[in-house]
Amino acid sequence: MSDNSSSGSIRKDFGVSEPRPARAGGRLALLLLLIAASTLGFFSWQQQQTLAGMQTNYQSLSVAAATITSLQQQQTQQDKNQELLDQRLKLLEQGQQQLLGSQQQAQLTMQQQLQMGLASLNEQAGQLNTMSQELNTLRSKVADTGSAALRSQILAEASGMLRMAELRLQVAQDLDSAMALLRSADAMLAKLPEAPVTALRSQLNDDLTALQAAQQSDSRKVYQQLGEAISQLGSLTAVSKTASNDTSVRAPNTGKPAEPGWINHTLDFLGQYFVITQRDAAITPLLSPEQIWFIRKSIELQLQQARMAALNNDPALYKMSLAEAQAAISDSLQGSSKEALLKKLVELQAATLRPGVHSLAASISSLQQLQAQVPAKTGSKQ
Repeated sequence: MSDNSSSGSIRKDFGVSEPRPARAGGRLALLLLLIAASTLGFFSWQQQQTLAGMQTNYQSLSVAAATITSLQQQQTQQDKNQELLDQRLKLLEQGQQQLLGSQQQAQLTMQQQLQMGLASLNEQAGQLNTMSQELNTLRSKVADTGSAALRSQILAEASGMLRMAELRLQVAQDLDSAMALLRSADAMLAKLPEAPVTALRSQLNDDLTALQAAQQSDSRKVYQQLGEAISQLGSLTAVSKTASNDTSVRAPNTGKPAEPGWINHTLDFLGQYFVITQRDAAITPLLSPEQIWFIRKSIELQLQQARMAALNNDPALYKMSLAEAQAAISDSLQGSSKEALLKKLVELQAATLRPGVHSLAASISSLQQLQAQVPAKTGSKQ
């Protein structure tokens, strides 16, 4: 207690008062200053963060703008490529249309040719189908194994074979197939030991003999050989028909020695180096090139006429043309191959050309008459 009172007295003595109000105001100002500084620092930090975000967004926008520019350039290039592609597609479509047009024209031409080439075959196929239907119908009607049914079936099959052989002859001139069908038909008819059938088989044998005779000749081979003969004309030389060879005539050798004298000695000496000839015929002038060409061309035309006659199966014209050609070669040509050519023409003249196409109409008609008699015989037996 004494101390406190003493200290209070001392302070009173020196006249010092306590500064409590001033210290409180300074603290408040300092507090406000700290609050203002922290607020300002916070705002400054917030502004820096906002600015950094804006910079980041700006960079992102710059990258996006560059990307958009690149995409626009790519789109422009793609548009150009698309235009080029459209142009190429148009050119390709035009070429395709032209190709289709040419293909259609070629197909149309081929179709026309096929139609022209298959016109006769269509008719033949129709007739063959008709005969096949007839054969199938006849076979279906044959229900038993009786002699009448068997006879009808054999005649029907033989008739079909004869008709097919006739078609092969008239349409395709196929002698081999026609003869094979004739032999098959004859083998079928051999199963019927009847007098009318035997007569029909004899007629078929005559037809077969005629076809074999026609098969022995080959007009195409004759045509080729005549062509070779025409090519041999170039190796022969044309001469005048009235020309004759010069004949060398020597003085007759009697075996006696020559008479003495300077004339005879002179003749003997000159005779060792010269030949004295005597001409018995008048001298004929040489042929002009036009005459030589005319002679060769006339002979060639005669041989060409013989070739066409061989293809057309015209024996009379064929032999006449060859005879005229032989006479012209004998009179107007000469050369080492002349005799061989004349010999070849003689052999060709003796060749037998194929006659006209043989017809089986008579045999088919006889077989049809036998078929017409079948129903009456069958009815009598029943």
